[in-house]
Amino acid sequence: MPIYEFQCLKCQNIFEELVSGSQTNQIRCPKCNSDQVQRCLSQVFARTGSGQTAKSNASSCGSGGFS
Repeated sequence: MPIYEFQCLKCQNIFEELVSGSQTNQIRCPKCNSDQVQRCLSQVFARTGSGQTAKSNASSCGSGGFS
């Protein structure tokens, strides 16, 4: 089961949940118990150059993720 990052649309809380594909409609905010949550788009990527590796984590939480 993957871990997804969510943002509550009611209180703006950002949290992670371990979910199976069928449970995505059952996610509730752990802070305010709202069911108005959206899954955030997270990106992890690596870039190599001159023998160095750089990793960057970016998340769209707070800036219009997707549901």
